[in-house]
Amino acid sequence: MDVQRLETFVTVARSNTLAEAADRLGYARSTVTSHLQGLERALGASLLERGRP
Repeated sequence: MDVQRLETFVTVARSNTLAEAADRLGYARSTVTSHLQGLERALGASLLERGRP
């Protein structure tokens, strides 16, 4: 399992939005999305409920 993807997931979980998490990590939002999708594929499960609140 990729530690960088886990760090991204933790930061997203602690943030209000993917954009906020990307800013905190210094990544593009697309990178955060890619990390999350890769982690979800590796685990075979959805980790976040997506969509607007």
